[in-house]
Amino acid sequence: MRRSIARLGKGGFVAATAVSLGFGALMAFSSPKEAAAASHCNQGPCNGSCRASGAQYGFCDSVGCVCVM
Repeated sequence: MRRSIARLGKGGFVAATAVSLGFGALMAFSSPKEAAAASHCNQGPCNGSCRASGAQYGFCDSVGCVCVM
C-alpha cells in the first residue's frame, strides 16, 4: 500500500512538472502582443459576467478577469 502511494506521489509530481514546463514554453514563444491581449480586462464587463455566473463579484488582475465565489 505504501509503495502505491509513493508511486502515485511521484507520478503526480512528474505530471505537475510537465504541465508547468509546457506552460512556460508556450508563454516563451508567444508574442508580447498576444500576451497583452489575453490579459486585457475591463472592470465593468468582468464584474457583470462574474455576477451572471453566480459569483459575488469580479475584478481585473494581472492574469485577466478573476471571479470571487
